[in-house]
Amino acid sequence: MKHKLTVLIAGLAFVAGAAVPTLAMEHHPDMRAALNALFSARTHLQTSNRDFSGLRVKALGETNEAIRDVQAAISSDPH
Repeated sequence: MKHKLTVLIAGLAFVAGAAVPTLAMEHHPDMRAALNALFSARTHLQTSNRDFSGLRVKALGETNEAIRDVQAAISSDPH
């Protein structure tokens, strides 16, 4: 019985140990944080009720372009 318990504990430890690095190693956390910030900025630009002489629309377009660029950069890395 003691041997079975030891094997069970060792197996659980192995499974838990294998899962932790997968959860902890998010790829490109800075790029993903930047992407989230761009999504937030886009929402604010879309919901603003002022035009700012066309600059809000220009900024919205550039933000969309930046989102596409960051997504492409993340996708281009094979890791």
